[in-house]
Amino acid sequence: MATDSLQNGEKPQLSSQQNSTESNNSATNNGKSVVTLNNAQFLEFQEKVFSTITENNGKLIFTDLFDKMGGAPYKPVLYKALMNLARQQRIVRIRGIGKYRIEFYYYDTKKLRKASPSAAVSYASL
Repeated sequence: MATDSLQNGEKPQLSSQQNSTESNNSATNNGKSVVTLNNAQFLEFQEKVFSTITENNGKLIFTDLFDKMGGAPYKPVLYKALMNLARQQRIVRIRGIGKYRIEFYYYDTKKLRKASPSAAVSYASL
């Protein structure tokens, strides 16, 4: 079908799944809007995510953070920001029991308590 239109000199038509429009830093694909940010805007968003995690240290699960950061259009950007913060070792994901299932809680690594070494067991290296 596409080869026939190319042979006739016509422009091929894209299906509705391939169409995407961009305006005001958002793209629409299949009726879902997604926010796209440039590098400076992404770094600002990442710092906003980090400050939110720091303010609510250990009390946030992804759905809470998702709601605070703006909802559905920011989901892929939020995943990327969390991945970058974890890679930079600024935050840690710790698995815990949530309201309905096992959830991941986000902690600021500077505020995370370090486990003190046990005095009961000590080994001497020879």
